[in-house]
Amino acid sequence: MFVLNSKINVLQLDVFIYLFHRSPALCVWSVQSEYCEAETFRASCPFSTLVVVRTALYGRMRLGRCVLRDYGYVGCFADVVRHMDVICSGRRTCSVRIPDAMLDRANPCPKDFKTYLLISYDCVPGLQLFVLTSAQIHIY
Repeated sequence: MFVLNSKINVLQLDVFIYLFHRSPALCVWSVQSEYCEAETFRASCPFSTLVVVRTALYGRMRLGRCVLRDYGYVGCFADVVRHMDVICSGRRTCSVRIPDAMLDRANPCPKDFKTYLLISYDCVPGLQLFVLTSAQIHIY
């Protein structure tokens, strides 16, 4: 986390390291769901477990709750697992509001069509280590 205090010109830097195992065999629980436009994806795992993103697709994968009509553009989507992995994997919680600017850049569908996020994640045993706290850098 970066915090800039403009009154005293100090940048506070907090660094975290996450230790977890990606093996599905160690999974405490799994979640798969879709998140439509104007909804927020929220992942949350119990104490001593961390999120590991398994799959993440963004676009118009199929007709359903988020896409009601075809208009010839069902089946256009992007694999966004790497983006969601950076945001969520190794953390106890995370959230992404849909639409998301970074996901929209990967979206191959026409921009005037509504898109959604289809994501699955596991909660696996893990440990969040707090490594460096409140390192202060004076800004001049």
